[in-house]
This record gives sequence, C-alpha cells and structure tokens, in this order.
Amino acid sequence: MLLPAAAPSREDDSTQPSNEQLTRRKASQLQQQQQQQQQQQQQQQQQQQQQQQQQQQQQQQTHVATYLGILLLLLLSDNQQHLLNALAAAAAAAAAAAAAGAHHTPEMSCL
Repeated sequence: MLLPAAAPSREDDSTQPSNEQLTRRKASQLQQQQQQQQQQQQQQQQQQQQQQQQQQQQQQQTHVATYLGILLLLLLSDNQQHLLNALAAAAAAAAAAAAAGAHHTPEMSCL
C-alpha cells in the first residue's frame, strides 16, 4: 500500500530565519565589530600614551645627566675661567633643549 507524499509542513518554514531575525543578527554582528574596533583604538591610544611617557622619562633622565655632568664640571673646576665656560655651556644646552621643544617638568626647572 502506497502512502501519499506528505505535503511540506509549516514546520519547515519555521526553521528558516525570518527577515527580522536576519536583520537582528546583522545588527548584532555590526555592534560587536564596532565594540571590538573601539577596544582596539583604546588599546592603541594607551600604548601611544605609554610610549610618550617613556620618551618623556628618557628626556628627563638625559637632562638630569646633563645637569649633573655640568655640576660635576663646576665642582671640579679649579679655575674661574673654566667655571664661566661651564656656565656658558649649560646656558647653551638649556637654550638648545628649549628650542628643540623638550618637555621640562617643574622638578627639572629647579636643577
């Protein structure tokens, strides 16, 4: 005995996502992508800030070393002319650093 072929049921239609569901999925995916991009941008900004801070610290350390070197020269100089030359060199170094746009902190300005 042959059974008639079953007509497609509505259950088959319900397994297919509706346009509304597809739209929601797409919107959710776009939102996730945007959030990931924002997180990546924030991480990049943080890395840039860290690099800038490191560069500033290195510049400050260089300035401190320069000032200490000049101070050592002043202390070791037994001649007034050497003292004047060292002061002139210090002034020239400070002017060059200012012209180069070096960042000076209040702590550094008193050295």
